[in-house]
Amino acid sequence: NYFQVFTSLKGSLYEATLSGTIYFYENASLNRDSTLVFSPGTVVKFAPGVQLSIMGTLHANGTIFTSINDNSVGETIAGSNGVPE
Repeated sequence: NYFQVFTSLKGSLYEATLSGTIYFYENASLNRDSTLVFSPGTVVKFAPGVQLSIMGTLHANGTIFTSINDNSVGETIAGSNGVPE
C-alpha cells in the first residue's frame, strides 16, 4: 500500500518549495520578498473560509487549488465530507 502524508500549513510563510497535497487549515500569508513554489501536480486544499494572502511571489504552474471537501484530487483530509463547496 502507498500512503502519502499531506502537509498542513498556517501562519507566515517564507521561502518554500512544496509538493503533494497541501492543506491550509487557518489563514496564511506569504511575506513580502519571499517566494513560495508549488511543484507541478501539487494539490492545495483549504478549510472553509481560509485564505492565503500573497505579498511575495507565488509560482503555481500545474497546481490545483480546491476545497478540503474535494476528494477527487490529492489526499483525502480528515473531516472531509466529499462534497466540494
